[in-house]
Amino acid sequence: MLFLLLYHVYRRNASQHGIVTALYFLGYALIRFFLEPLRGDPRLQVGFFTIGQFISLILFAAGVMLLCWRQRHPTMPLPPPAIPS
Repeated sequence: MLFLLLYHVYRRNASQHGIVTALYFLGYALIRFFLEPLRGDPRLQVGFFTIGQFISLILFAAGVMLLCWRQRHPTMPLPPPAIPS
């Protein structure tokens, strides 16, 4: 499901670099955060969260920061390729 959502966003926003990556970070982090407690094996804890949930929180924050950065810095056109001499 996440792939289909990201593919749809990519088709609509192909020129805006970083949007799909940021949405992947957000989507993966949300999915992993809520599925992590369903695992049956013992895991290390970081405070109240498991290691997987803690990493998901960091990944979610990275996705939010990337989206904020993209809002402040709109896509700039790429320079023309260098012609070898």
